[in-house]
Amino acid sequence: MALYEAKGAGRGVVRSYRRDMDLALRRKRHVEAVLRRAIADNTLEVHYQPIVDIRTGRVKVCEALARLRCPEEGMISPAEFIPVAEESDLILGLGETVLRKACAEAMTWPDDVAVAVNFSPRQFAMNGDIVEDLKGVLRMTGLAPHRLEVEITESTMIEAKNAHAQLEGISALGVRIALDDFGTGYSSLSYLRTYPVNKIKIDRSFADQIDSVASQAVIGAVSVLAERLEVDVVFEGLERPEQLEALKPWSVYLVQGYLFAAPMAATKIRERLAADPALRVA
Repeated sequence: MALYEAKGAGRGVVRSYRRDMDLALRRKRHVEAVLRRAIADNTLEVHYQPIVDIRTGRVKVCEALARLRCPEEGMISPAEFIPVAEESDLILGLGETVLRKACAEAMTWPDDVAVAVNFSPRQFAMNGDIVEDLKGVLRMTGLAPHRLEVEITESTMIEAKNAHAQLEGISALGVRIALDDFGTGYSSLSYLRTYPVNKIKIDRSFADQIDSVASQAVIGAVSVLAERLEVDVVFEGLERPEQLEALKPWSVYLVQGYLFAAPMAATKIRERLAADPALRVA
């Protein structure tokens, strides 16, 4: 256990065994077993968080978010089970389950509301034919390609050798591509020129200091760039009315966060969209 922790931390690192390493390993194995069972039994839950156009108050997209429920302890945090999936072979099963359930659920929504599904770098690295998988799910569920968005991070473009070809194929299907967590990491502008990106999601970390000069400069630059490139911009993590007010100087009209709606179960999002498609500030 000390060896693997040292290897995971990089070169030139020494680790001594501690008792908490054993506890952490046991916990990881437990979470992996719960996740494996949920995928096999098709009991993995998918919740949905709206992305709202503040000009109309209407929902444009709902982001699909995996949720894992343990029969004994209740919900397990995504911050805990997603890394476990990434480190094992379960990421493909997790991704396929969320994609299939999300597309099927979107068929119950109004025709002008799309669904966004997150894809990890590991999915691109391990799955040589994501395009064919998307074709199969779209064919099976009947969802129109333009109503599906594939959300990726810049890590996908860096780590997955076949990312460019896969993304070109996804775009050719008519499926939209969103670049998530923009503003963190490298945030290379060359991605917007090289890859078929339709949407930029400004990382939620900017919401905490949205009034700062630096944050306002980044938001302004991204909004102007996106407008010139005809790319949509989403601002994530809005929780307070003053954060929404700070966006007014810029051409950022799509927002996501608890200010409008928290992630909700499929039955709840269906009821919300059917009853009142205009979501106002909570």
